[in-house]
Amino acid sequence: MKHVNDLDGVWGLTWTEGGRPAKDAQWIDAAVPGDVNVSLSEAGLLPQDLFYRTNLREAKWVEDKYWWYRTEFELEAAPGPFAELVFDGLDLFATVFVNGTEVGRAVNAFRAFRFDVREALKVGTNVLEVCFEPTRGKVQQLHEEFPEYWSLFTPGRSLVRHAQCQFGWDWAPDALALGIWRGVRLECSDGRTIEDVRIEADDEGDCCVRVEVRHLRPDSEEEAPRGVPVAAQTDYFPQGVLEAELRDGDEVVARERIEVSGVNNFLCFKVDDPKLWWPNGMGDPNCYTCVVRFLDADGKEEQDRVERTFGFRSVSIEEKVLEKDRQSFTFRVNGHRVFLKGANWVPAHCFPGVTRPDDYARLVARAEEAHFNTIRIWGGGIYEKDAFYDECDRRGIMVWQDFANACAEAPDDHQGFLDNIVAEAEYQVRRLRNHPSVVCWCGGNESSNAHNYEPDRPGRRLMSYYYRGIVGDLSPATPYISASPHSKSDRGQVQTTGETHWSTWPRSSDVTFESFRERLKDIRTVFNGEICLQGPSPMDSQLRFLAPEDLWPPNDVVDYHVMYHPANPETYPRYVTAQVRMAEGIIGPCIDADSFTRKAMMAHAEMVREELGFYRAVKWAGSGALRWMFNECWPTSNWADVDFYGALKPSYFMCKTMFDPLAITIKRVHDELTVHLLNDTLEDAAGEIELSCRDLNGKVHWTESVDGYSPANCSIQVASIPPGRVKGPDRFLHARWKTDGGERTAIFFPTIFRDVPFEEPEFAWTSDEPERDGDGWLTRVTIEAKNYCRFVYVHLPVEELREAAIEDNYFDLMAGEKRTVTVRSGDKLKSLDVRALGRTGDQFPAQGPE
Repeated sequence: MKHVNDLDGVWGLTWTEGGRPAKDAQWIDAAVPGDVNVSLSEAGLLPQDLFYRTNLREAKWVEDKYWWYRTEFELEAAPGPFAELVFDGLDLFATVFVNGTEVGRAVNAFRAFRFDVREALKVGTNVLEVCFEPTRGKVQQLHEEFPEYWSLFTPGRSLVRHAQCQFGWDWAPDALALGIWRGVRLECSDGRTIEDVRIEADDEGDCCVRVEVRHLRPDSEEEAPRGVPVAAQTDYFPQGVLEAELRDGDEVVARERIEVSGVNNFLCFKVDDPKLWWPNGMGDPNCYTCVVRFLDADGKEEQDRVERTFGFRSVSIEEKVLEKDRQSFTFRVNGHRVFLKGANWVPAHCFPGVTRPDDYARLVARAEEAHFNTIRIWGGGIYEKDAFYDECDRRGIMVWQDFANACAEAPDDHQGFLDNIVAEAEYQVRRLRNHPSVVCWCGGNESSNAHNYEPDRPGRRLMSYYYRGIVGDLSPATPYISASPHSKSDRGQVQTTGETHWSTWPRSSDVTFESFRERLKDIRTVFNGEICLQGPSPMDSQLRFLAPEDLWPPNDVVDYHVMYHPANPETYPRYVTAQVRMAEGIIGPCIDADSFTRKAMMAHAEMVREELGFYRAVKWAGSGALRWMFNECWPTSNWADVDFYGALKPSYFMCKTMFDPLAITIKRVHDELTVHLLNDTLEDAAGEIELSCRDLNGKVHWTESVDGYSPANCSIQVASIPPGRVKGPDRFLHARWKTDGGERTAIFFPTIFRDVPFEEPEFAWTSDEPERDGDGWLTRVTIEAKNYCRFVYVHLPVEELREAAIEDNYFDLMAGEKRTVTVRSGDKLKSLDVRALGRTGDQFPAQGPE
């Protein structure tokens, strides 16, 4: 029987210059899982807020020390034949001791390590210690030994298996995570244990549950005689009965039993009319549970038990000819084409050991609410914790999973490195393969296979052959992609095949919105995996990590957070400078921190609206649009749509609008304004469209009706308007699509926003008394505009905003228009007001409720 002793909790932590801690060493409390830096901050040995201004620089000394974790646990009796200490995550170079005896070493932050500790354990009190060597020193040593391997930003970083972004990126600080960052446990058994469960289920109800039990070895450690049938090698696998049960919630759908016949076993099921797992917006993400039990030979006493979530679904990638020089790159789920909508995900904290399930639940919920169906786990971060994938499973968020490589050459011609990374890949594919949300694996981000064709370039074998073989062997129903970006030509970055990273950002930082729109017309990418556009966080967030004197003109503290492109500072200006140029080119002059923040957020949002609307309008000519990026690992105020503190930028709500399964958009094509209906559902949508030309004062200059029928799972153009019909700097085209499922609107200003004569917004608002909404509260806010109001939003303090879900925010209101917004929160809201980015002054409330 298997016994598990959970060793998570509060450990002791201290440091040395290289040897063991002295007997009188001072130990501080440290959470496990956790991080050395955060534990030092909590103990008062580093600043309390590591991310305020430049406080994080004060943690640099941490990288030069040897760090020791220590805990004690009791053992009431001698362990059975098998006693293993299991670490799910050690970051990075660690040596493990039990009662002073070294039992193993770890060299990879992305692998679980199992150490045989039977001989080291004793009855009574046992002392467990883990020593971490300096990571950066090891990187420098390896780089001196192997200088030929290229890596962007930091030489040598690709030689160690650690989150690459922690060496510093253009959105992440140069701050290395360190410590026991995932769970620890002691597992003792007599050998009757389940080692792995692999569930192969499709969209027709076929399900094969493959169960691997412990592979036993004779005491003599000699191999079994050749020629002896496997069934006769009873010393090599434990005896007993395996039972597998499929559950739909509390209902048992099927149950089977077999006798253990070897290390590898399987049970087959046929489920009639299975509830399929669907991506968000296409159906319900139905999940099943598979419970596997290892019973004794009589089939009565449970020896071990494993539960796994899975889904009935199929996934594939379709590549078909679009034109003579273009080929599609389209995902199919359950036989249906899916337009991928979402963003790139980076670690939710630069010290990932402190990320908790509630953090994942909050962030993935925000993705679901914004109609995402996809999150790409970017290769320069980590393989996320189980809680992340559980959330994606139940919310219908497909996961594009990069292997942990980014912007570097992998030394796959070095056998030691190759053995390490192959073991990592095998572990991670086994760990994640049952999740219905994981729809593809990718070799890495902008690495060897993403650049010009070089057959002997380091990393090419790893991404073209090793990874492909591992995924094909361990999860054959999951597509594998060699790199992001990739193509079928000599260059990885090609718009007409495969997946690209393409956006208007490099040109939009110093040009007008007119040029931005012109640039959009040149985009032909068949799948865009990184749409890079940036803008600042709301002022409330900025004032949590910056002092008021930092804000304007932006100083070096701002640069420390907002960043710049360290590899090419001549081509790419400091990002805050680029944001100012963008704001002034699109919205208008920036004269202080308030005007800059408001206008840069508006410019960011308008660009996101236009670019995502463009991709949705040409659906199936292009089959995916993923934003760079969704979240932040620390407060940086640049690329993300959800900032580190949980604030949802205006760009987030543009994603929500443009990713709605039913949406309407307007774009300019040559000299015409075209209106498009966007339908990502599997059902036709019928309705009526009202088109009108209006001005800022609310006058309607003309109106006409258009049929609002939209076929399932496609986009169609339904109208074309000559620009001359919407003429004048104060006029805009308004489109309203009414269906049985509600009303969607779109607004298009032919004139660049900085030249539109907007007035200071005037509006009134009221707030209803909060009412119970399940375990939380629901508050309704009604806003009525007196003139044209730009980017009206419900404002909450940062501490309340993080946990609240606002139905819609940062929207325009036409003169006389009224809108009601619902806000859901765990507790009653203590402070709420309504503001508008279009009005001068972001730090004072708008008119109070009437």
